[in-house]
Amino acid sequence: MKKLKKKLNDNNKKIIEKDLRLVLSVTLGTIIYCFAITFILNAGMFCSGGITGIGQLVYYLVEKFTGTKYEYIQSLVIFGLNIPLFIIAWKGVSKRFVLVSLLSVVLQTALLALFGFIKNTYGFNPFSYFSNQNDVGSMLTLAILGGLITGVGSGLCLRFGGSSGGLDVLSQYLSLNKHISFARFSLIINLCIISVSAITLNLQTAVYTAIRLIIDIMVLDKIHTIYNYSKITIVTTCKDEIKSALLNKYIHGITVYDAHGGYTNEIRYVLESVVWSFEVQDYINIAKSIDPNCFISTIGVKRVDGKFKINVIA
Repeated sequence: MKKLKKKLNDNNKKIIEKDLRLVLSVTLGTIIYCFAITFILNAGMFCSGGITGIGQLVYYLVEKFTGTKYEYIQSLVIFGLNIPLFIIAWKGVSKRFVLVSLLSVVLQTALLALFGFIKNTYGFNPFSYFSNQNDVGSMLTLAILGGLITGVGSGLCLRFGGSSGGLDVLSQYLSLNKHISFARFSLIINLCIISVSAITLNLQTAVYTAIRLIIDIMVLDKIHTIYNYSKITIVTTCKDEIKSALLNKYIHGITVYDAHGGYTNEIRYVLESVVWSFEVQDYINIAKSIDPNCFISTIGVKRVDGKFKINVIA
């Protein structure tokens, strides 16, 4: 009984730590993302991409035709367009993923309005030196910095199983359910938004936005590795114990076959499974707890065809 209580307490502690890490990463990522939009992307009139990019386009067009800056319009557009995407993710990803993504969108709505108020009321902008839109060096600097910082912000939101809302929600859904590349889908949609900005704003803005977008996706691709595939191979003498433990906790199939040790010539058993990258460490921990002497290797897998059970981190 004491062992069972200790195990339950340890599991509850791990769940709390996991949720706390998720909330903190989404909160920090959202702050960084909104800071970059307000003080860098808006300074160069670059589109951020996704739902936020659509909100920016509306904001720029209203300013262009009315001559007045309505900061709240951008926030309202972002919040309104996210609603149907959250409904899709609620059914197709997970409820926890939707809740933490909703947290990010609510924070974006508040932070974009707050940062915009600070910028317009108090004239605060640490990147104002680069705000000359006629200077190629300044615009290129803003595009590079904007891509780096928005990529870090979005990547932090996605790293532990959340998102910054918008098209990241739809991209995550398609990645998990249709096996469509997250980065590829985001790139296609954002290129469409850039094309619209080229027509409605100007070609120069579209070119710098494209540069920002490429850097953003490169950074995001390096950070957002959580839903990449990995193949884990376990060589052990405790075939049945490890297999049962892994199948009881995870939904992925396992291939088992016999092997002979080249050095000892002793019989071993090989267990192979394709899993999500965020599951790899748990597989290793379970295997090592049963057989401390087991040999484990992992490699990245670019594509999986056939039945692959979905298990999301959030």
